[in-house]
Amino acid sequence: MKKKTLFIAMMLGFLFSSIACSSSDEPKYTRADCIVEVQLAWNVGGVEQIKLLNLLADAIDNAESLGYKGPHPAGFTFQQGDTRLYLQYYSDCNRRVSSTEGLLTSVADSILSGKASYQVNKTRIYPDVKTIMLEGAAWID
Repeated sequence: MKKKTLFIAMMLGFLFSSIACSSSDEPKYTRADCIVEVQLAWNVGGVEQIKLLNLLADAIDNAESLGYKGPHPAGFTFQQGDTRLYLQYYSDCNRRVSSTEGLLTSVADSILSGKASYQVNKTRIYPDVKTIMLEGAAWID
């Protein structure tokens, strides 16, 4: 009887300690809380635009090695004829707009200079096939 009681007590202790440890790691944000839309206005097209999109994607992927110190998006995608860039963060989502502005200032301004302009949309963007739809444990939904 003592072994059974000890086993149950140990299991309850383990359960409560794992709940206490995991509560700080639980997601805080919905995906819509974490998505940013960037509107791109291109002054170039064709092959040059494709090259710039590839350079921009590489720069976002490698932002830390290029000196950017802010939050990095979990993922990003170009949509709507490459006139929209969608980024989805997994942390610091309440700063998603300022993080995106900082990221683009840090890595995109020199790439796009004179060839495209951008505007970060400050409104709430929802996950969709026309935007971005990353899923996973990092978000509530």
